[in-house]
Amino acid sequence: MSREKSLIKNTVILGIGYVIPGLVSFLTLPIYTAMLTKAEYGTYDLITILVSLLLPIASLQIKMAAFRFVLESRGNEEKIKKYISTICIFAVIIIGICLVITSAVLPGISAINRVLIGLYLFQEMIVDLLKQLARGLGVLKKYVMAISINSVLTLIFAAVLLSGLDKGLPGLLLALNIALLFANIYLIGALKIPQRVSYRYFSKKCLKEMLAYSVPMIPNAISLWVVKLSDRVIVTWFLGLEMNAIYAVANKIPYLLSEVTGVFNLAWQENASLAIEDEDAEEYYSNMSQTIIEVLIGGMAVLIAGTPILFKIFINESYGEAYNQIPILCWGIFFASLSNCCGSIYIALKKTKIIGVTSVAGAMINLLVNVALIGKIGLYAASLSTAVSYVVIYSFRVLQLKKYVNIKYNWKKNTVSFLMLFVINIIYYKKYLVTDVINIGIAIIFAIVLNKKLLLTMYHKYRKKVM
Repeated sequence: MSREKSLIKNTVILGIGYVIPGLVSFLTLPIYTAMLTKAEYGTYDLITILVSLLLPIASLQIKMAAFRFVLESRGNEEKIKKYISTICIFAVIIIGICLVITSAVLPGISAINRVLIGLYLFQEMIVDLLKQLARGLGVLKKYVMAISINSVLTLIFAAVLLSGLDKGLPGLLLALNIALLFANIYLIGALKIPQRVSYRYFSKKCLKEMLAYSVPMIPNAISLWVVKLSDRVIVTWFLGLEMNAIYAVANKIPYLLSEVTGVFNLAWQENASLAIEDEDAEEYYSNMSQTIIEVLIGGMAVLIAGTPILFKIFINESYGEAYNQIPILCWGIFFASLSNCCGSIYIALKKTKIIGVTSVAGAMINLLVNVALIGKIGLYAASLSTAVSYVVIYSFRVLQLKKYVNIKYNWKKNTVSFLMLFVINIIYYKKYLVTDVINIGIAIIFAIVLNKKLLLTMYHKYRKKVM
């Protein structure tokens, strides 16, 4: 299978894995809000936020090493057993310590909830690790199956324990744990973990090598968490909860672009890592990087042009102030996506320190711009700080990448494309129905022309299959 075909196939498979939890999240929201008190729901939201912060710290991001090192060992079962054994034994020890600490120290929470939160953190670490092993082994369908099991069972057990038995927060935490338990059991069996894990395969040398790779990824995870959370905190602190609600709504439409690019980047990580030893790796990276830019620009053009219609249909007019923030946030997502694509090449090169350093720099700039401008330009400060931080991260990464891989871009074509995108942005702010319709037409034609080569290739491949 060609690299391009493999990339498309993996993107589709992973896309299914993203759609299912998104749908379940939508379906469980009415249950959570109806059956939990505001205090319970607020506690649940805080737990999920804190777990997302603690996961990379407590696990030392060993899951990233699990993906990268197992991937390069495909076809060598002895090496796979060595890496999986080393990772799993280390992870169980570290995660077990975290379980004990979490269950003991959480203040102001009942004993049963502390235990359930500790188990939730423990199981999230395990399932994260196993999912990355599935990616490393190249069994993406099992990866998606685990996500589906977890998502669907969360919906079922949450409905039973909250709606049927009225168990409140403990019931929700129990539902999350039961769903994760089944997902973990499935992955342990599907990946043949019992057959592949043995203490005699444990290697301190391998562990040291993997930690040298994974630990620099911790600042990256924390910094991205800070970038996402700091905006909300600063907006709430300086402008109040109502403006934070407007900012949250403004992020909803750009989030669509973020989800799509997030799925693609998972598939791109695998392809980039598999291609690193190929003779034409530099040419392949250059072609893919240029294609990614063109697809992103085309997608963003259509999304921005279509936003006035989406805004009128899906968003209440009382949130009208969110309208002006959306294009700025789309630019932030655009550069975040390019940063992640560069990050995938660094992962392939095993140069993870650069990912951590650039993410920390971006997080610091995000905070500085936000605090410096929010008193002067209000909500625009939050949107601009996000966009600026990702521009900085991308700029650092692409410049540093030249030391290892000479990525070549079509600068003339990209300059014209950016100018066209700016025109679409300007028309967006006119807020007339006629110009909105014209803008959508311009954006669609522009996206098709920009990605003509890719679209023709996909068309011919589809036609061959049908014929």
